[in-house]
Amino acid sequence: MSLVEVYNQYSSREFIRKVEIKRKLATGGYENDWQDVVALSGLPLLDKTVGSISFKLPSDGYNFGLVTVGSLKIKLNSKQGQFDDEGNANSVFYPNYQRHETLIRINDGYINRKTGQEFTKQVFFGFIDGISRSTRVDNDNITQNLQCVDALSFLLKKYTIADMGNLTNNPSLNDFIFEVMNRAEFTNFLNISSSNIQAGYDIQNIHLNEYEGQTQLLTIFQDLSIGHSFFFLNEQDFHYRKVNLPLNRGFSFDAKKDKIIKFSNYDEGLSQVYEKIYYQDNTSVSFIAPVVKYNKSKTIEVKGIKNNTERQNIVNAVGAITSLARKKVIIEIPYFQDINIFDEITVQEPIFLLKDAFVWDLSKFDDGKRFDAFFRADNINLDQTWLVIEINHSNFKTKIKLQEIR
Repeated sequence: MSLVEVYNQYSSREFIRKVEIKRKLATGGYENDWQDVVALSGLPLLDKTVGSISFKLPSDGYNFGLVTVGSLKIKLNSKQGQFDDEGNANSVFYPNYQRHETLIRINDGYINRKTGQEFTKQVFFGFIDGISRSTRVDNDNITQNLQCVDALSFLLKKYTIADMGNLTNNPSLNDFIFEVMNRAEFTNFLNISSSNIQAGYDIQNIHLNEYEGQTQLLTIFQDLSIGHSFFFLNEQDFHYRKVNLPLNRGFSFDAKKDKIIKFSNYDEGLSQVYEKIYYQDNTSVSFIAPVVKYNKSKTIEVKGIKNNTERQNIVNAVGAITSLARKKVIIEIPYFQDINIFDEITVQEPIFLLKDAFVWDLSKFDDGKRFDAFFRADNINLDQTWLVIEINHSNFKTKIKLQEIR
């Protein structure tokens, strides 16, 4: 039985959450095993240990790069200072560990009440930011708030291009990303594979000397990704992928079998269409769509590209993406952990929307409620395939923003 199967068995499942840490040693490095915070402290989790967990892509239609994971604030029982920093003798970090940069992960899932089996999915992986102002005890000194940052953005902000030492001269984009990520600074925490690095446009002959030594790796990655690629983690697996390319993890989410709590924010995607792309300070390098309907333009620049052939190639790659409108819509379902950015969802055409609910192959009238209004659904085609571009888990509900694949 899988997590999806247990998820569908509403009457026989029970929600479970596990918060685990892998403490940073005071001497450097990390302890070998993950520690459950409940077992470690002897205190149960609070009802609202986690507020919300979110993942989203930039929404401007062209400035791609890092998939943003919302900063996570975790609230833990700490009656005797169990989750204070290592200066407190009662802390689980005293005396051999360091709270700041300790690893933390959250696994959510269900127990099958009939069999007792547990099915969980990692929904957050990152570091405790022990120096954040948000990491503090509450006014009654009973609970500890821990500000947590997702692992990928934390590491890419921590290191600069100078920290990488000698790198290959004038590499291609795919080679550069792999060479950087395949170092101990990242492989100690993340799973790196060259097969997961597929740029939307594989820039050639990148001039790395155009970036000052103290430039964060995050800034460089985002600069080189503009208009064609995203980078993100799927659990601990690093991905660098073309825009609008599904993850293809063999995952199937059958929306027709799940109650849709809400269908909202349908958008034709016209506000994010740019039919003319120009290169900064070089009018000879441009992309003009075959059909210009909205007459919107955008000027871009990539610091590491120095020759006009590559500039023209990147402008063409960006224009091919931004010149197409892609419909978007948000659906809300009961909390579902096993869904990732860049998953595909195929939905059945909604013919009519009920006033306060949206349903695929499920009659809302079965629960005895009466609906007094109907209205026509927006323009969504039968069995259209959508790409997950935003996820928000909150209050035992999951909001998923979908984007048309084209």
